[in-house]
Amino acid sequence: MKKLPILLLLVFFYSAIAYGQEDKLKKIKTLYADTNYKIAKSKLPGEEGWGNLYSTEINVNSNNGSWRAVGTYSNKIVFWYNDQPGFQQEENQPDWIVLEKIEINSLIAIGTMHEEYLYDKGQLVFCYKTTQYGDVPKQEYRYYYWNGKLFRYQEDQVLKDLNFAKDKEVIDKSIELQKLFLKTFN
Repeated sequence: MKKLPILLLLVFFYSAIAYGQEDKLKKIKTLYADTNYKIAKSKLPGEEGWGNLYSTEINVNSNNGSWRAVGTYSNKIVFWYNDQPGFQQEENQPDWIVLEKIEINSLIAIGTMHEEYLYDKGQLVFCYKTTQYGDVPKQEYRYYYWNGKLFRYQEDQVLKDLNFAKDKEVIDKSIELQKLFLKTFN
């Protein structure tokens, strides 16, 4: 009989954790959908600047010249942001707080790579990556963050154990991309 209260307590504890994760996940998915909607609207003729989203693009090999030892190669990075960095200094905010999303599309002879980094008030909350090489099926990776910490990791729609080695790579790349974003204004 003593085991029943402990069992009920454990069920309650794990249910609370699962509910908290689902709530965080829902908020991130809503932010993702809202941001993508603003991006889509800002691309429409006559809608430029709608929702105060601006974009800066860096396009490597935009004329599709043959790349040494690779062949076909291109890399395009698009930064989506809601204000010019630097104005936040007056408000005691870091410059990168304006960054909402980064999209990266790479094409090489053997395949494609796509990456998205979603930010909430300058803090990474989601990273989505896909790769497609040759005849290998497309692979997808999703990283969900809350308060700067990875709380959910998926590979090809399958929930996996948290992979902190890959998480560090994502965080490091996100920081480098934020720095690159800021350099486009100097």
